[in-house]
Amino acid sequence: MRTLQDLRTAISAEMGDLFRSTGSGSAGAATVTDPVIAGAYPDGYFRGAELYALPIARAFRILDFAGATGTFTLNAALPSTLTSATYEIRRVWLAADVDRAINGAIRDVAGYHFAPVTDQSLVLVAGQYEYPLPANWLYVTGVEVQTPAGHFARLHPLLWRTAPGRKLAIRYETVWKLAGRALRLSGLTGVRTLTNDSDATTVPDAYLVPAARARLYEAKAGGSQTDPDAHRTSAQTLRALAEARRNLARTDFPPNTRRVLD
Repeated sequence: MRTLQDLRTAISAEMGDLFRSTGSGSAGAATVTDPVIAGAYPDGYFRGAELYALPIARAFRILDFAGATGTFTLNAALPSTLTSATYEIRRVWLAADVDRAINGAIRDVAGYHFAPVTDQSLVLVAGQYEYPLPANWLYVTGVEVQTPAGHFARLHPLLWRTAPGRKLAIRYETVWKLAGRALRLSGLTGVRTLTNDSDATTVPDAYLVPAARARLYEAKAGGSQTDPDAHRTSAQTLRALAEARRNLARTDFPPNTRRVLD
């Protein structure tokens, strides 16, 4: 799995729209200074670009840049102090643009890509043959029961099924024999879009990265942007690649998978 931050960085780098370094700034100040690049770029070089500070997951517009000191003047004050903090600069596709493209690509495969999940909250109770399943589960792929040694062993699929009301039903003789034992369930849930930088997805990079890049180029393929024809060609090439790899995002259901019944 890759996080939103990892995907954003990788996609911006592949788009040739990423400058990454480290800098420091004080809380309440609207400046970040990077001594590593002092003297390397002329005054105003980064003006108008976006600076994204990773530790605080916040984007700023760069109002000015002092080349001699490597100091960025931002459009807002820092909410907290940054010390040798990693930052990223984008000129063409802002962080929010990349995030939208990533989430759009995830939504495109949401109908047939499912994320694996586990649950270990249930314990077999004598006389109880149905147990509630987690609210966000769509499928149950396996049930295990704890052994006296503390390990988990597979419960044969003939001994369990899903039941209406989002429940797991266990055969009565199994409950009678194994009452008091913990269960470990495996299942599948719907894939989610990513909101926080630390959110991760199971959608494979091989599909997700070109699909997101295609969306970014498509957004620049019309209107009066620089070289829209080149953007359109790039979008078409990446869209074809993503479509060729779409099946990689399709979840293969394990044998004896059961759908959760509402």
